[in-house]
Amino acid sequence: MSYKDNKYFKKYCNKHKDVKMSIRNLETFCKEENCKMEIYGSLVRPDFYYGQSDGDVIIVCNNVEELSSRFSSYIYSHPKMIYKKKKIIYTVDNNNIKNSCSGRILHTVSINGYNFDISIICAKEYHGNSDSCIPKHNFIVLFLMSIIKFFYYKINIMSKDIYYYLKQLLMPSVYEIVRKESYQNKNV
Repeated sequence: MSYKDNKYFKKYCNKHKDVKMSIRNLETFCKEENCKMEIYGSLVRPDFYYGQSDGDVIIVCNNVEELSSRFSSYIYSHPKMIYKKKKIIYTVDNNNIKNSCSGRILHTVSINGYNFDISIICAKEYHGNSDSCIPKHNFIVLFLMSIIKFFYYKINIMSKDIYYYLKQLLMPSVYEIVRKESYQNKNV
């Protein structure tokens, strides 16, 4: 099922116009570049906290480096987009970095004041291993994460360090960061 058909996604976009406008900006970029976009994470689940949760997006293309460069230019050309950081990451497979593809580039961007983690991944890797590209979690993990998020976001009785530790414990990352690039703002 596409994110466009997801009931939670529709609810959040109807309720929060800045989220909807931000998604439209990303969809416009993907349409212009003839690539596929998928949304996952809390935007398609019941544990989304407006103003605190970020959007998780994956863009599937044929050439990661080239599209990443064009995406950076797209961000710089739009006044409502602020670049935060960029990471080059590779899937970890049995403690070895998998070099079968050019990996994944993660852009952290604020669009219309809403934060997104946008992963650009090559179509070959995505279609060959889409389950690891978009994490799938069982009911118990999602239930526990919703409780942890409630304590962190709503009640504020948990520190950021504990929240991230518990999140990593329940939803461990399968990626290794190879290089980081940070940006103070888009006009640097």
